[in-house]
Amino acid sequence: MPIVDDVMDAANKAAQKAKLNAEILIMNRKIINRMNQFGVELYTHVAPMTESQEFYANDHDKLVQVLRPPLLNCSKEVAALQNRVESLSSQLEEAKVRRAAAFPVPAETAAEKLKNAGKATGMAANEARLKTELAVVQRQILGHHEAFGRALYPNLANLEDTQGWLPTDRDVRSIYDQARREIDVMYKSRKEKLDLLLSLGGNEMGLGIHSAPTSRRPSLEGTDAAFGSSSLATFSPPKLATKSGDRMRRSVSTKENNSNENTQDQHVWSDFAGTRAHSTGSFASDLLS
Repeated sequence: MPIVDDVMDAANKAAQKAKLNAEILIMNRKIINRMNQFGVELYTHVAPMTESQEFYANDHDKLVQVLRPPLLNCSKEVAALQNRVESLSSQLEEAKVRRAAAFPVPAETAAEKLKNAGKATGMAANEARLKTELAVVQRQILGHHEAFGRALYPNLANLEDTQGWLPTDRDVRSIYDQARREIDVMYKSRKEKLDLLLSLGGNEMGLGIHSAPTSRRPSLEGTDAAFGSSSLATFSPPKLATKSGDRMRRSVSTKENNSNENTQDQHVWSDFAGTRAHSTGSFASDLLS
């Protein structure tokens, strides 16, 4: 029956559009995750360059100009957190030593055993608190490294697409090239899904970004230089709750942080699209729901 066939076709099309939307959103997340990984890998390589006086005095190297601002911003935040990591690690080691030396003589009576059990429980709880706080601070450091990548990668991609410029340092170039190849593959897959979705009359749910352009890229031969940076979005990690009142605020803060993370992703997409609006190559439509 024609009516039944129309209903079935509409249902199949709706299911297909929902599936494509889900796949596009997953691909968006994969692209952001790869930018995060790029930031972690690159920061490990370029962070030592902030210890060189030449890094601050060199105003003629383009790579230095691109890298310096976000790298300095990130390294400042990481240095403060690293001091906290060292302090917590020291406290944790001291707590372990105190617990090991707390019971030199085994308890003999039931009262002594009960007293020792309570003391041991308190010590174990303190160690657990220190381990948790240490893990939170380490995750905050990782978050700054990831934000460094999200801020820097679009700038490097834009310079390549609009000016044909590539990092002149071999290691920076290698890290960027690997990230660019993988992200371009993700963009291609995303564009195919988006084109199919649009052909079905659907609209992309959530975030929309440009597809990656194809660019002519020179070889790695003859490249070497210093380092630098661009502007970095501030990462605001949640604070560790230490009191019962803080736990309630932490629950609210967690929801706000989740919302801020989604907003941050939107900023990544919009900033990335904006920097590449005049790049060479073909782009998919930028659909923002």
